[in-house]
Amino acid sequence: MKNKLDALRKQYEVKEFIYSDPIQFPHRFKTLEEIEISAFLASGFAYGKRELFIQKLNLLFEIMNNKPLEFILGFKDNKEKLKGFNYRFIKDFDLVCVLELLNKLYAKKSNLRELFYN
Repeated sequence: MKNKLDALRKQYEVKEFIYSDPIQFPHRFKTLEEIEISAFLASGFAYGKRELFIQKLNLLFEIMNNKPLEFILGFKDNKEKLKGFNYRFIKDFDLVCVLELLNKLYAKKSNLRELFYN
C-alpha cells in the first residue's frame, strides 16, 4: 500500500498538476479570505469533466475581476453580473444564494476558518 500511495504522491504532488486541477484557484490568491473563497467555490464546481468546470470557474473569477472577497463584500451591487451564469445543476440563483451567505459571513469580519472552528 505504501508503494502505491508513494507513486500517487509522485504523480500528483507536482507543480504541473496544479494547472489541470481545481486546486489552481486557491493558488492564485494571497490572503486567507480569498484563498478560502476560491477553494470553497472551486470545490462546489468540481464535478463532471475537468475542462468544463475549470472553464466555468475561470469565467466566474473573471466576473469577480479576480477579487473574490471584494466581489462578495459588494455583492448587493454585483448580483446582476451573475445573471445567466450556470454550470450543470448550479443555476445563477443557486450561486446568488451561496454568495449572499458568504457576504453575510465576511461582512461580520469573519472567515470560513472561524466558522468551521466554531
